[in-house]
Amino acid sequence: FYVTVLAFSLGLTAGLMIISQASPILQNSLGFPAAKAALFVSVFVACNMAGRFVWGALSNRIGLFAAMTCIFILAMGSMALLAIWSNPLAMLFCMGLAASCYGGLASILTPFTARLFGRTYITENYGVMYIVFGISSLLAPNVAIGFLSNTGSYTGAYITAAAFALLGLLLSRILGKKMI
Repeated sequence: FYVTVLAFSLGLTAGLMIISQASPILQNSLGFPAAKAALFVSVFVACNMAGRFVWGALSNRIGLFAAMTCIFILAMGSMALLAIWSNPLAMLFCMGLAASCYGGLASILTPFTARLFGRTYITENYGVMYIVFGISSLLAPNVAIGFLSNTGSYTGAYITAAAFALLGLLLSRILGKKMI
């Protein structure tokens, strides 16, 4: 349980950082006016929604563990690239990818919980597992705002989110052994 909560909470942080802080990131990093930044917030929310469908369907084809591994790798990569890229189009792509990873992890949490803990009490177990969204909701904006306040940049927040995704990936290896 604790490993699952930690892995998912860390993995969700990258996408939630983008979704919750997209407008200030775009305004501060790319100089977007507020109206244009708000438009891209909607785009990233759509990426989140699309990620739920795409990753949910893909997990049915390649398996939950394989999908989770891909999501962690993409979240880690997108955040690492955000830390080094300044090209607006590349940054928007990475932000959209991170948002889709948030949706992807959200889509596999229920079947993952059922597979790991059994289907008998899935409604109760999923209710408890939903804590991962609360934990990541505390982490993501605070990490982003903390780095912006202390350094004037989101670069440290991106690196931290990439490190969180890497740690989530490593923790998922423990979960993968339980699922085999």
